[in-house]
Order: sequence, then structure tokens, then C-alpha cells
Amino acid sequence: MTDIVKGIHTALGDDGVFVFEVSYVPDTISNCVFDTNYHEHVSHHALTPLEAIFRKQDTTPFDAQRVASKGRSIRGFTQKLSSGKRPQSAGLKALFAEEDRRGIIKPEIYREFYKAIESKKKVVLDYVQAEKAQGKIIAVYGASTTATTLFYHFELRPLASFMLDDNPIKYGTCSPSAHLPVHPSSVPMEKKPDLVAILA
Repeated sequence: MTDIVKGIHTALGDDGVFVFEVSYVPDTISNCVFDTNYHEHVSHHALTPLEAIFRKQDTTPFDAQRVASKGRSIRGFTQKLSSGKRPQSAGLKALFAEEDRRGIIKPEIYREFYKAIESKKKVVLDYVQAEKAQGKIIAVYGASTTATTLFYHFELRPLASFMLDDNPIKYGTCSPSAHLPVHPSSVPMEKKPDLVAILA
């Protein structure tokens, strides 16, 4: 991250603006969007630590806005600390205050996040296991990377018979490791599963 910010500083003119958009940890936690954590997404962002990283490279955020994508993200605006003339926006200050109030740089909020995920997992797993115990056929809808994360963490692998998806590129393939066949979403009309777990 430090090298990236160094590059940003080098590329910026004295009064230039760098705009970035990243997932936003406070909203990830609030919305329990843990399934976006996988091999491509190994960095997760909050403004408080980002500001510290930027400031070490003579750069600083002056505004940030919440945006709706990927379970809520932030769009941040930065400038050179030494030569930028834009004041910190009220919106940015409000986000810093919210992060401070919620303890976003302290471990407790992440412990609570884990507990919330495990609680949801128990509800889903108990229900699906009970259905499977009655001999019901279970399918999974959504063969995306995020669905794979949720599928494995919720331990649905031994319970499902096949996956469904709307993307023709995935038809005839199998899910990673579980090797569940991926079929078109029209397949339930033929195979008639009793339960479809929607992970999309």
C-alpha cells in the first residue's frame, strides 16, 4: 500500500486530485458482507488507517462519499498534503467520527463481526441439514466467487447436489473443490430440487 501511495504522490500535480473507490469496512460489517473476502480481495479499507498511510507520503484525503456497490463502498478524494488547498469536507469528518465511535481500529468490532457471521451460519446450516435429513434434494443458486466463499464457510458442500447459474460460460463446469456440476438456472424444471439455497 505504501508503494501505491508513493506512486500517487509522484503522479499528482501540486493541485491534483486522486480519486479511489474501495470496499468500506464499516459497511461490510454492518451488512455482514463477508463473502467478498477471497483471493482477489485481501485488503479491506477504513478511512482512519488510510489517512495515516496517505499522510506518511505527503498526501491526504479531503472528501469521501459512500457508494452502493459491493455491499457499500467509499469513493475517496485525495490531494498533496503540502500543496493541496481543499479543506476536509463535512462528509469526510462525519465518516471519521463514525469510525471512531464504532472503534473501527480496535479488535472488538471484528470479534463481534465474526460472531454475527457464525450466528447466521448456524441458522442456515441447521435448516438445510434438517431438510437434507428428510431426503430432500438441495441445489445452490449462484456460482460466483462470493457464492463460493459463503458456500464453504457455511459448510453447505456435503448437502448440495448441484449448482445453478445464469452465466452460460459456467455451464458444464464444476464448483471449486466440491466438484458440484453447474447447470443453467432452467434446470430446476427438470431436476426438481426441493430446496434452492440462493447465494447470488
